[in-house]
Amino acid sequence: MGDSRIRKAGDLLGAILTPEVASKAGDWAAFFGSWHKAAGDQLSAHSRPIDVRNGIVIVEADHPGWIQLLQMKQEYLLTVIARNYPTLDIRGIAFRLAERGKDLTGGNEGA
Repeated sequence: MGDSRIRKAGDLLGAILTPEVASKAGDWAAFFGSWHKAAGDQLSAHSRPIDVRNGIVIVEADHPGWIQLLQMKQEYLLTVIARNYPTLDIRGIAFRLAERGKDLTGGNEGA
């Protein structure tokens, strides 16, 4: 006996957004959720994309050394992102140091 008023979030978004916008929103969610596939397990354990502005992905890392390693892989990362998410039109990556104690793995902060 289900409540016919309960809907999935994706169904609601699909009802109010054009198919193109809904598809792009899905691409954004997939991109942010798959950073570990592009960056690899080791780098993604110490970094994460936090925003996209004007075609530039902003990536936080928990130590300057990880930023250096990410910068060395920047061209590779852009190639992977462009190949897997061409509709996002990402043209660059900017790196910044995360606030001290900020957990980049999605667990408890400062733990």
